[in-house]
Amino acid sequence: VHSTMEASVRVLYGDPPYGLDEVNSPPLTIATPVVTLGPHGYQFARVENPVLVKLPVPDYKQILDMFGHETTLTVWHSSTHEDEPFAWEELEVDFQIEEDGANHVICFPVTHFSWYRVLWDILAEKMHAAKMGVSYFYPYTQFSMMCQALMQEFQTPSHTFGLEVICYRSGKPLPEIGNYRHKVGGSIKPRLMKLGDITVKLVSEAFEADKNAGEDDSLTQTEMDFRGQEFDKSFACRFKDRPIERGVFGKVFVERTVQEGVTEQVFHFNLTKSGQEVDPSPQQEEEWQVVALKELAAMLSITSEEDWRLFATELGFTRREVVKFALADDPFTLLLTLYQERGGTPDEFIHGLYDVSRKIRMGAASGRRVEDVERAGTSTMNISRKRSACSSCDANGNKRRRQARTSPRPNGHARTIQED
Repeated sequence: VHSTMEASVRVLYGDPPYGLDEVNSPPLTIATPVVTLGPHGYQFARVENPVLVKLPVPDYKQILDMFGHETTLTVWHSSTHEDEPFAWEELEVDFQIEEDGANHVICFPVTHFSWYRVLWDILAEKMHAAKMGVSYFYPYTQFSMMCQALMQEFQTPSHTFGLEVICYRSGKPLPEIGNYRHKVGGSIKPRLMKLGDITVKLVSEAFEADKNAGEDDSLTQTEMDFRGQEFDKSFACRFKDRPIERGVFGKVFVERTVQEGVTEQVFHFNLTKSGQEVDPSPQQEEEWQVVALKELAAMLSITSEEDWRLFATELGFTRREVVKFALADDPFTLLLTLYQERGGTPDEFIHGLYDVSRKIRMGAASGRRVEDVERAGTSTMNISRKRSACSSCDANGNKRRRQARTSPRPNGHARTIQED
C-alpha cells in the first residue's frame, strides 16, 4: 500500500469455527477474540511502519497464577478469505502485554491484513474446566435470531407433508433457497439466543411422524453446539386422519439446553395453514395428466427445444422464464405446473399447443423458421394497418380537394381550381 486507505476490524470469535483450535491436537486454548483486518489481503510496502494490533486477554493474571508464570502466548494468522477454510500458521512476531486498568491486552505489529488470533499453550479442556479466559465467556454470548416454519403438503393417500424450521440472524434475510416454500408460522420479533445445544420440537394432535420417511416419533431435532450460525431442521410428517385444510394444526418449540434436564424456551409459535400449501402438481387433476399432454405435444410435432421455447412464449412466459425452463430436468412438467399455478386452464393450454403446431407447419412448408413465420405475420399485419391508414388519409385528402374546388368566393361566385 502506497496511499491512504480506510481500515476495518471485525470481531468474530462468537461464530464457529473461530473459537476452536483445529491445528493442534489436542487443541489449545483460545486466548483472545478472533479478528479479521480489512481490506483483506492488503500488504504494506514498508515493513518499518507496521500496524499495531491490540487484543484483550481475559483473566490474564488469574491464568498465570493458576497454570504458572511460564505459560506463554502465541500469535497465529490465516491469509485465507472468508469463503475458504482456515490455514492457521504461527506468526513469528514480538509482542507485549499491557495493562489497561484491571484488564490486560496483547500488542503485536502486523504488515498485512488477514485473520489473527492468540492461543495459550494450555489445553482447551483444562481452561474450560477452570472457567476462565475467552472460553468462559462463550456461554454468555447471545445472538439476535429469528425463526420461521415452512411447509409443503403432498397429494398422497397417506396425507404426508414436509415441514422445515429455520433459525437465522435477525440482521439477515430469510434464506431464499429452502426445502419448502409455504410459510406456516414464525417469530414476529427477534429473540436473543445463547450458545449451546438448541432443540426444535413439533407438537400436535393433528399430525405425527412419517415413519416410512425415516422420521423419529419424537418429532424432535437438536442443533449441537450452536454458536450463532444459521441452521434448519426438516421433518417428514403425516396427518393422522383427514388433512387440516385451514387454521392452526400444531406448535413449534425452540429451546436451549442450560444443563442436563434443564432447558429455557427461546421461540414458540403456532403452525397455521392458509389453504395454499398443497403441492401444485399437475397430476392432482385428471385433465392435467402430464403423460397425456406430452403425447399430444409429440403428435403435434412440438418436440425440439426451439419448439418448446416458442410454446412457452405463446403461453405468456417471459424470456427469462423460458431460459429457466431450458435448464430444468423436465421443462415440460415445470412449464405445466407454473401455468396451472397462474390460473391457466387446460383448454387454453391445449389451444396453445395447436397454435404453435400450426406455426411450425407453416414454417416447414415455406422453408422458414417458426420465428420468421411469426415475424412475417407481424409484418403483414403492420403493413395492412399502414395501408388502411394511408387509404384513410387519401380519402380525407380527396374529400378536402373536392370541397376546395367548390368553395364559395367572398363575392358569392364559385371558384374552379385547375389541376395539372
